[in-house]
Amino acid sequence: MSESTEQTPHEVTCTIGSDVVVRAFIMAGIFLAIGLWCGYEINLTDNYPKPKVPFSMDVINEYASWLANFGGQIVFTAVGLFLLFRAIRTRSSRLRADANGIGYVGKPTIAWNDVTRIDASRLKAKGYLDIYVGDEKFPVDTWRWERSKTLLAIMEENVSAEKMQIKSD
Repeated sequence: MSESTEQTPHEVTCTIGSDVVVRAFIMAGIFLAIGLWCGYEINLTDNYPKPKVPFSMDVINEYASWLANFGGQIVFTAVGLFLLFRAIRTRSSRLRADANGIGYVGKPTIAWNDVTRIDASRLKAKGYLDIYVGDEKFPVDTWRWERSKTLLAIMEENVSAEKMQIKSD
């Protein structure tokens, strides 16, 4: 991974980077805005009234525009609320590493002794790191986490060199 001449801290708590959170909130806002716009168009204007004639291929365009706005207000708003929930939840995520192990704050910690291997083959190119405990994989995306260099230094300090796989595929 990297050689460090300065002293490594004994613990680090990483938060999600602000750019990740801002992108999540932007996506949620876009979906909510589209859903609200569809709701406005279908409920408060007469731009897309429900066709009064029975459905046939002759009036499919009228039904399609009405159905797109009627369904859009439900689907886009629901997806926007889901994304908003995920953005709020993502913003509060914390990853903690210390001499004992690594894990999300409030969840069980993976002890360094339980780690069978660390696959860092995609670290340089993609910023991905996979921590394996038996067959179970614990992915770490260094792009998402602030203070990821300190996190990597703590991993290097606490995991034996035999468990590190740094070679690229």
